[in-house]
Amino acid sequence: MLRWVFFDVGGTLVDDRAYVTYLADVVRRELAGAGIATSGEDFAAARRRLLRRNPPSLARALIAHYLPQDPARAAEVEARVFLPRLEHGATQSRLLPGAIEALESLSLRYRLGVIANYDSFIRDVLRDAHALRFFSDLVISSEVALVKPAPEIFETALRRAGVDAAEAVMVGDRPDNDVVTPKAMGMRTVRVLRPYRSRTVPGSEAALVEPDVTVASVAEVPAAVAMLESG
Repeated sequence: MLRWVFFDVGGTLVDDRAYVTYLADVVRRELAGAGIATSGEDFAAARRRLLRRNPPSLARALIAHYLPQDPARAAEVEARVFLPRLEHGATQSRLLPGAIEALESLSLRYRLGVIANYDSFIRDVLRDAHALRFFSDLVISSEVALVKPAPEIFETALRRAGVDAAEAVMVGDRPDNDVVTPKAMGMRTVRVLRPYRSRTVPGSEAALVEPDVTVASVAEVPAAVAMLESG
């Protein structure tokens, strides 16, 4: 019996391109305020390199990259980046088509959670998208110091939910992050085809392991979960 459905966020529920750009701009602006001037080209290259390493927090990784020998100043920049709430409208507040309806439908039968490689600002993103209310728990990489696809982040989510892997579904757009590990652990998996190609993580759409179900959009997730339940 399935009891929990966990979601990735960027590319699955929301278009995260605006948010990723916004957060990078905030970090670059605060670094400049601390006396670290960066060219757009250099900053973009650093961001791409760090994304390939899959850090728990991209913003903190960027700050540490430019202030590696000055932890005190890095901490000051972090405080300025993370203290304010994200500006409304500057986040990826646009849910992908069918997301609200899918969450509403699933929440009538299952507990919903998030397992995401993100900074804690993801709560603002989901709140601005009117979707935070559907989730019973959010396991966020920057808060637990774990990242997908490591099994520990999925184990943390399952432990906090109080369920076994066989009682949970992982829904996400990236086979490397959202299918391989949870399927090996015994979770059911649903891959949502991302409506845009990742420009920062080449190859992330490549099917490394086949999910239990692949759907064209998040709107089809309730039917996919129902199929898994009946099977």
